[in-house]
Amino acid sequence: MDISGLLFGLFIVAIFLIIASMRKGSSAVSNKPSKLKSFTVDMNLKQVKKSTLEFSQNNKYDLDEFDESTNRFILSDGATGTSWGFFYPIYLEEKDGSTFIEIGIKSKVFQVGPTVNRSHEKFANAFKAFLAINN
Repeated sequence: MDISGLLFGLFIVAIFLIIASMRKGSSAVSNKPSKLKSFTVDMNLKQVKKSTLEFSQNNKYDLDEFDESTNRFILSDGATGTSWGFFYPIYLEEKDGSTFIEIGIKSKVFQVGPTVNRSHEKFANAFKAFLAINN
């Protein structure tokens, strides 16, 4: 086994982990991602905003950004053994007393494969369940 190849691989992984930890949600998610999950809840916009903040505080997701003018939150998680971590932009729009919610996903570095879909589904389901409980 060539030790230089192993060291080079570890060096590359370390660089990507540093990039992932330093990346800001606002720069990574300047436009809506193409992967979106959407649903409507019978809560007004103010209630959903409050619940979104509580969700980020009560779970492993960090609040990277909140833009009051566009009603956009960006939550994120850290790197794991199978991903570099993700940003989860949440877009809120009030419609007739209810709130329409779109949840996107964007990798902090790059990501392909089923991990993206699983992480997106897991986040969206956890958020939807949290809103249902707090409704």
